[in-house]
Amino acid sequence: MPETRPSGHPLIPADTARVFQEVAEVDSYRRLNLLPRWTSRFDWLKDIKKKEVDVLVVLSEPGCLKLTSWEPDGPRLLQLHERLSEDDASDENFEALRLIQDRFGRLTIDKEHRPYLGDAALAHLGLPLQRGVRSIVYVALYPQYIAIMSQEYRNKKLILGTPLLDEFPS
Repeated sequence: MPETRPSGHPLIPADTARVFQEVAEVDSYRRLNLLPRWTSRFDWLKDIKKKEVDVLVVLSEPGCLKLTSWEPDGPRLLQLHERLSEDDASDENFEALRLIQDRFGRLTIDKEHRPYLGDAALAHLGLPLQRGVRSIVYVALYPQYIAIMSQEYRNKKLILGTPLLDEFPS
């Protein structure tokens, strides 16, 4: 994948687009190269050149995960987990504890910008778990988070569309 410029000619240039998307590759070591042109858009990733940065991974929709600021929700989730673990044993608490681990994760991004996504994230995206296999994903940058989408998820969203574009060719 291109390190310096996106390939092709996007309709709206990435540097002026409020939301933009690019194709990316999960490498054979199951890492995603988060390009500096992506990470530089987020205040919560501004220190990435100096030190490792933790981000919150949200796995709420199968086929799509979101990377967002660790603060304030990461520490709040840890506190909730601790409180639920100390409370009386109940099925509801146990399910909440499982869902916290199922729906959220922590990802450490270092100055190389190549975090290992981990088995839970790869499985959530529907990507192979074994090493040595490369996969294509779509990376969309929104004002508050980075979305990583499987090809299948992106294609479903593409077909679903939006009524805002109904008057344009399909």
